[in-house]
Amino acid sequence: MLTVSAVGCSDYVLYKSIGLYPLPTANVTSSASGVCPGTSAIINSGLSAGNFTVTPITVAMTPVPTNATTLVQDGVASIPQSSGGLDDGGWGGIPIGFTFNYFGTDRTTINVGTNMTMHLGTYSSAALGDFTFTTFPSTVEPASVIAASAHDINFAASTVLGVSALNGSIKYWTQGYAPNRRFIVQYENARAYNSSGATAKYTTAQVHFLETLGTVEIHIPLSQNSGTYNKVVGLQDETRTIGAVAIATTATITNQAWRFSPPSNYTTIWTANGDQIASGTNIFTQTVSPASTTLYDISYINQTTGCASEPSSAQVNMVVLTPTPVTGVTTTSTVSQVCAGSTVPLAHDYTVSSAGLTYS
Repeated sequence: MLTVSAVGCSDYVLYKSIGLYPLPTANVTSSASGVCPGTSAIINSGLSAGNFTVTPITVAMTPVPTNATTLVQDGVASIPQSSGGLDDGGWGGIPIGFTFNYFGTDRTTINVGTNMTMHLGTYSSAALGDFTFTTFPSTVEPASVIAASAHDINFAASTVLGVSALNGSIKYWTQGYAPNRRFIVQYENARAYNSSGATAKYTTAQVHFLETLGTVEIHIPLSQNSGTYNKVVGLQDETRTIGAVAIATTATITNQAWRFSPPSNYTTIWTANGDQIASGTNIFTQTVSPASTTLYDISYINQTTGCASEPSSAQVNMVVLTPTPVTGVTTTSTVSQVCAGSTVPLAHDYTVSSAGLTYS
């Protein structure tokens, strides 16, 4: 935070968020060194593309700010729905507040459904109205879906025998500073469709979308036993081939949270003695046959975070021996006479690289 003050004027405050993102360290190796010219070898960076992961984390519900936008509260939609009603309906084109990269595709808006699902991409009333869920990834489930204990929910007011159920709400907001902002959707006291009145069952959850990292966090302080509904926490990509379920249960979920991290891909560039020999995505090895001693180098950039390796930090030198016979080497011994079978230390004055050489 930078504050600029001037007498008689209001302070000018500037905020800047600095993100610290992980980047793996390459350990470049050669399958051969000290070899004859033209010998084939494999140069390996020791790197690999990161896989999609799901990690349990500590529940951390964020307080709702005063500038949060309310979609539904007290049994009434505060903003007109794009399809359906407070049972199996949704809102489309909700601004995220920044560009969110979801499995390689940039998104600036999101669609929010009443059944505790969010969708990135083209609005689909059928997808937002879906109220039964099984697993991810699955071709029978909606594409680009995030499920926060998804099951059949009804946000309409409910009164049984004069006893009213709690009226749930859906709110969203963007917080923080670029490039580390969070877009948050909160479901509070979302009532299971098959419950009402004094015995109603509720779910409260927050879904956090993290700028730059493309990470999704789902925080659930409470999702009560709904009896028959399978409550699913998870997500999947647009192709419906990558995804995972953190939990799927009819039992009560209490104080649980998960982080869903996308795969990590890298733009890689290989050089040999400073000349580029290969470039592209996730090129982690090279097959080479150098005619002379060659220094191989790889540089790499995380395609999600933009973090890059330090110049000349990932190198290996492949030594290629000269075809000229070694001559003029003097060998010495510390003793001139020994008994049969004794071990004698020998030394030589050869000062060039001895990689690949044998002695007899």
